[in-house]
Amino acid sequence: MLDQQLQAATAFLMDIPHRYQLERRLYALRREGGLRADQLSEEVTAIQRRCYGDALASWDPLFWCSKLHFYIAGMSFYNWPYAFGYLFSSAVYAEARRTGPAFLPKLQDLLRRTGWQDTAALGRDVLGADLRSPAFWEGAVQSIPGWVDAFEQATTPS
Repeated sequence: MLDQQLQAATAFLMDIPHRYQLERRLYALRREGGLRADQLSEEVTAIQRRCYGDALASWDPLFWCSKLHFYIAGMSFYNWPYAFGYLFSSAVYAEARRTGPAFLPKLQDLLRRTGWQDTAALGRDVLGADLRSPAFWEGAVQSIPGWVDAFEQATTPS
């Protein structure tokens, strides 16, 4: 379970922002004119270095041509909802753990309202949180260091 939690955190907090940065760069380059394969590969490598730091052993300069969603007309920033949903649901889960069974009516209210109310209002009304505040989003990831510690403990020979 810890492995799955850490894989999800890595995907949503490292890979998805990397893809977002790449997509932003693709749009900026496209405004300047045509795109060359070598130019795109250089941009991808630079973005991977910036987003991943020393977390990767190698770079994937052809990443830009391996993901269909970069080429779907009319669907920009395909990855944004994944990162947002991960962080929002992490914050909801953290609140549920803090509150315990008393959170169930709030969760039911939140689920009922998601079909028609925007998330800023949901955060305010149901969670008592300001989704425009960096503190809300920082709180959504506070569990991750504990998961890393627990994973290291579980996988380190005694």
